[in-house]
Amino acid sequence: MRRAAEAGVIYDIGYQRYEGARLGRGYAFRTLFVHSLRQAWGLGRGGKALIIPFLLLFLVCMPAVVQVLVGIVSQGEGKLLEYSSYFRYVQPLVLLFCAAQAPELVSTDQHHRVLPLYFSRPLRRGDYAGAKLLAMAATVWILALTPMALLFIGRLAAASDVGAVLRAERGSVLPVLASTLAIAAVMGSISVALASFTARRALGTAAIFGTMFLTAVVSAIVQKNSATGVPGYGTLMSPLLVLAGLMRWLFDVQPTGPGGGPVPPNPVGGLGYAGMAVALVVLASLAIFARYSRVRT
Repeated sequence: MRRAAEAGVIYDIGYQRYEGARLGRGYAFRTLFVHSLRQAWGLGRGGKALIIPFLLLFLVCMPAVVQVLVGIVSQGEGKLLEYSSYFRYVQPLVLLFCAAQAPELVSTDQHHRVLPLYFSRPLRRGDYAGAKLLAMAATVWILALTPMALLFIGRLAAASDVGAVLRAERGSVLPVLASTLAIAAVMGSISVALASFTARRALGTAAIFGTMFLTAVVSAIVQKNSATGVPGYGTLMSPLLVLAGLMRWLFDVQPTGPGGGPVPPNPVGGLGYAGMAVALVVLASLAIFARYSRVRT
């Protein structure tokens, strides 16, 4: 009897049923979005993680800072940069930022095999993909919009008549917002889509650089070879040229390519750039959601 009593003892080690608030799928989505946004900027991960994103942000903003100083010294007369041409000068830096930080968002989770932890929660696979995509797009939008804001503030600081400058700049607000959102959507979606297919950051970075380089080369070949019969459509084969053409169209100025040279006329005009930008975002987003719907955990 004594042995049976010892064997049948039930120990209460304190397990209790959770009775707190269940914040649900929406809260998990928002939390993952904020976490990914901080992760893209290296926040909360030590000083080394801050170096690349904030160094690139500083370099992207440097031309705007120079423009502000020139404007103040010349009392608003010196204008080295315009909103419409700014992206052309900082395009390589924006690409470098995407190639460095997009794998940080998606490749590291696969490398450390933490996707099963995410997918065991109320968070669905599509929610995970959407949160990562939105976080990267928001990150690139901050990167693209900050120098534009510096240009605007600098023009106000250098102006003797602030009201006149505000009236003059009023027409640039919508093109600035539309163009920076386009940069964020196109660059963010493509970089996350490419990086999501590998667990290695280096491969993700190489895939983003390689894709942008190859599409630029194919675009240049098509543009210079009239035998293809569609030289003008070559501008639509490179995401970087599509963005450059879209920005010029939004600001209603002559389209030019990343190198500053003229781009052959696009047969379908600015709507062609806008349509191709939308198509790139849709295709990249579909690739991201398809990737995470089938990824093994």
